[in-house]
Amino acid sequence: MLTAVSELIGFEETTRARRINGAPLRYEPGRPNWRMERDRRRVELGATEQPYCVVIGAGLAGLGLGARLKQLGVPTLILDKRERPSDTWRERYATLSLHSPVWYDHMPYLPFPETWPRFASKDRVADWLDAYATIMDLDIWTGANCIGSQYDEALGAWRLSIIRDGRPIELRPMQLVLATGFWDAPYVPDNRGPRSLRGPTAACCGRA
Repeated sequence: MLTAVSELIGFEETTRARRINGAPLRYEPGRPNWRMERDRRRVELGATEQPYCVVIGAGLAGLGLGARLKQLGVPTLILDKRERPSDTWRERYATLSLHSPVWYDHMPYLPFPETWPRFASKDRVADWLDAYATIMDLDIWTGANCIGSQYDEALGAWRLSIIRDGRPIELRPMQLVLATGFWDAPYVPDNRGPRSLRGPTAACCGRA
């Protein structure tokens, strides 16, 4: 059984019949276009303007949540220590595929193509994540490692210590979401068994 929220009353998303116009009804000299607004936002968000929400992890969950919050008008910045949103999938073993049918793993607003196989390969999913981040115009800092977080009661916000391109940055979002997944940290099993059963130690992802 699956229970899912489809809509928040009073905070309806601007989709389908509620789409925004996207262009002025008449020409307005000097009015910035979409690209100019996007470039301005990317320069200011996290620098002169603090995001309301920071999502750590640009995988399926992080990107999907970022897309939802964007449609609700919530200034959101997604962080990932890797260089591309897809790298969390590309770096895994070559034969990996989704363990559930693709229709269980659809991304918000852009379902996987109906021509895809039931269990999509990890590289196919990786390509999709990169494309999804671009199409949905998500604000992402790649190569950004969060090395510390602390909630500041006086400020009523989080203080995040970020290292990006070798430079320390502090972010102060009101909300913090960890979307790093439970397979992210390597786990080395304890093999302190009988000497005859010991072998080379191997690291695996996640904990059983």
